[in-house]
Amino acid sequence: MAQSLEMTFSPGRCVRFSKRFIRLCTQVSGAEQLIPDVQEVINDVQQKEAMYIASEENVDYAYDITQQKDNNLDDKIRDISEECKKIDRNDLQSQIYSIIFPKTVSTIIRKNDKLQITDTLKLIDRIHTLAPDHPLQQSATELEKMVNESKEAFQNLGAAKEIRNSCKAELDAAKFKLVQTYNNTILKSKQLFGKKITDKLFPTINPKKGNDTKEEADLAEETVFTN
Repeated sequence: MAQSLEMTFSPGRCVRFSKRFIRLCTQVSGAEQLIPDVQEVINDVQQKEAMYIASEENVDYAYDITQQKDNNLDDKIRDISEECKKIDRNDLQSQIYSIIFPKTVSTIIRKNDKLQITDTLKLIDRIHTLAPDHPLQQSATELEKMVNESKEAFQNLGAAKEIRNSCKAELDAAKFKLVQTYNNTILKSKQLFGKKITDKLFPTINPKKGNDTKEEADLAEETVFTN
């Protein structure tokens, strides 16, 4: 019995069964006419899948950059903290550390990304209240540059996620079209060749034998890029 594809199937599984159907069509005289429509949507799914995978990789890369920038920011804040302590040690009258860090360093670097940037900007403002020629002013300039780099990294991550989501929506739409085309082709085949031949043209869809779960079977059938 010819079985329909389901929207719950992964793109890879839909492509796999569609390709098997095409190969079977080449074995039945006259069935080649069923191939073009299905092949067209297979190609579209593969293209959209490739774009989605690339967009996922871009999100991963953008995220890694945000973490790198965040770590650099943390290190710089710690360096400034040590710099303040050193100034206070060299001048017993100095209270630079308590001015620049009214709370502990960890209250800044352990916050979430947006709050950390906000608190870091406040830290920079506190340094700017010191004398223009104070040695910490140079550190404040460097820290400000790092904050801007961190902001840019998070903006890039947000943009990458938007592209990824768009690619996912396009992939879902392409998969829907493949499922629809495949299932309509079953009906078309029955009209052209009858049920008996149609049942031979469309591969059986069921989980793999043994103790494999349906999910494991789906994973085993991921062959989106197999020609």
